[in-house]
Amino acid sequence: MSLVRVFVIVCLFLWGGELQARRGDVHHGKVINVADGDTVALKTQDGVMILRLYGIDTPEKAQEDGNKATAFTRRFVLGKRCHIKVMDRDRYGRYVALVFVNGRSLNEALLAAGWAWHYKKFSRSKRFAMLEQNARRARLGVWARANPTPPWTWRYRQYRKYGKRRYRRRGRYRRGRRRTYRKYRPHRRRYRPRTYKDEESRPSMHRPGKKKLIYRGNRRSHVFHAPGCRYYKCRNCVIELRSLKQAKKQGFRPHKRCVFR
Repeated sequence: MSLVRVFVIVCLFLWGGELQARRGDVHHGKVINVADGDTVALKTQDGVMILRLYGIDTPEKAQEDGNKATAFTRRFVLGKRCHIKVMDRDRYGRYVALVFVNGRSLNEALLAAGWAWHYKKFSRSKRFAMLEQNARRARLGVWARANPTPPWTWRYRQYRKYGKRRYRRRGRYRRGRRRTYRKYRPHRRRYRPRTYKDEESRPSMHRPGKKKLIYRGNRRSHVFHAPGCRYYKCRNCVIELRSLKQAKKQGFRPHKRCVFR
């Protein structure tokens, strides 16, 4: 939705006030704005109502065929008198409703023309399901494509890619900091040092008494390594230590994988 349309809708709210409606109420008015295929603004005697069409979901404007679905809704209701039946209210404050123009249902017309999906998460209407199946078989609207992407799947992908930033019209997105997601890492087993039955069964490289070794200590982590360790020639391992006693005296601790205490 463009900024100009948002500004117009806000001004209408401030000028005419918001109408408080409950489930099952029937209201009459004139459609003054069409935000997208399934969102319209209705001007009544008591105020302005932002309507979300019940039981269906049309492609977003940034999606393929999103503008075509919006154009169909404009031709059907924009500037015309209609009556609605309120079914619910969503988390954005919009009234979820059935819209009728001259006895024809806009919700059913979008399904029959193939410009909407049956939103089975919020509606179990058999009539809506039948209209969607007929449009699929006839390959009307979005079903002319081989594998159209449902709007809820498209919105989820945009959320994962751009975070909570809303998308702009024609596929352009707001600049700013994007949310990053930590990649899945499989569980790593905690290292447990190998145990030996006696002193003679240990590898010879780990026995400082049998061979004179020169240990290397890491100047940052204060961990020292024995020759043969994969970290023996690390960039910060520049401190030479002649014995275990000298290493511990200078505050170094042995590496658990290559030096035994």
